Amino acid sequence: MVRRVPHPTDGRTTLVQITELGRSTVEDATVTLNEQVFANVGMGAEESQALVSAVETLRRNAGDF
Repeated sequence: MVRRVPHPTDGRTTLVQITELGRSTVEDATVTLNEQVFANVGMGAEESQALVSAVETLRRNAGDF
């Protein structure tokens, strides 16, 4: 799921990288979580999309993307 990689300039440090299997597992788990936990939060489709759009804008403006 992850692999250890030596830091390119600091021999004392080890970095962790996600593998393709790890990325695939996260994507599958996200779909399951969304279906089972967040599917019915009492908001209509338009309200949900507006919230998603607002959060994306917030994250982008905060430098999170």
